[in-house]
Amino acid sequence: MLGNQKRSAVRRNFDIAHELGHLLLHYRRDFANLERKEHKELEDEANLFAGAFLLPETAFKRDMVGIARPTNPDAYLDLKQKWMTSIQVLAYRAAKLNMLTPKEHRNFYAALHRRGYLKIEPLDDELPVQRPQKMQAILDLVARKDILDIRTMIEEDWKADIEFFHHLTGIEPAFFKKFMKSKRDYNMEQVTDINSLRAK
Repeated sequence: MLGNQKRSAVRRNFDIAHELGHLLLHYRRDFANLERKEHKELEDEANLFAGAFLLPETAFKRDMVGIARPTNPDAYLDLKQKWMTSIQVLAYRAAKLNMLTPKEHRNFYAALHRRGYLKIEPLDDELPVQRPQKMQAILDLVARKDILDIRTMIEEDWKADIEFFHHLTGIEPAFFKKFMKSKRDYNMEQVTDINSLRAK
């Protein structure tokens, strides 16, 4: 979820919030045995959570006042940049807060489709993917406190290369590389005196 493979930064953000919704709301549910209707209900709940999590009601409503034509997808570009959510999610949240009527929401989707924004939206290739900062700080802390040996985790526990962890977490490879030097025993008792070998 935190990797670099997502279609865009804003879609990645919604995916993360959606999965967080599942973790918090549905951790006791067995998704493998759900009927199609039940599965859709849980997906809808996770979508509602993601919308509320990414776009807090009071602040978002204040911003929506400035949208003169709410059925025009291009009217949401400034909000997309501010909130780092897709145009589609902005209108979805507005509809859930009754700031768009069902008819306006349908017209919005028709315009979204006509412009080809269901596949790729404006700014998708410009807005940067946010990199996790706390994860790197936590890993650094537990390594310095000798709670976790990152070299052992990578080479022995996961048996993976650094590039895999970069894609998994978004943390730069240089962070992991600094932990990859093996701890060697430099005890002088194990060093043979070269002069004693020559004497033999």
